[in-house]
Amino acid sequence: MSAFQRGTVVKATVEIEYPDGSRKVTEIDRPHDVGSIVLDEEKIPPGDQGLFNVSEEDWKQNPSMVIYPKTIGAEGIPFCTHNGCKD
Repeated sequence: MSAFQRGTVVKATVEIEYPDGSRKVTEIDRPHDVGSIVLDEEKIPPGDQGLFNVSEEDWKQNPSMVIYPKTIGAEGIPFCTHNGCKD
């Protein structure tokens, strides 16, 4: 644990625009438990590509981002497909 003090993120709101032009605004629950948020396909770890690239045929199945908990080695959580945001 670091001895450096800093502010704690207590609210994280994202606005997503989908390929059909629709938009969704949602909050990330418990942002203080988030270690990282990956938005770029090239930054998704090789073992997690299937979480991000779900379907070439149906973009609605592909999440907008993958959220990784602070826990080292924890699996990423796909977040915000067109059909809903889950965490």
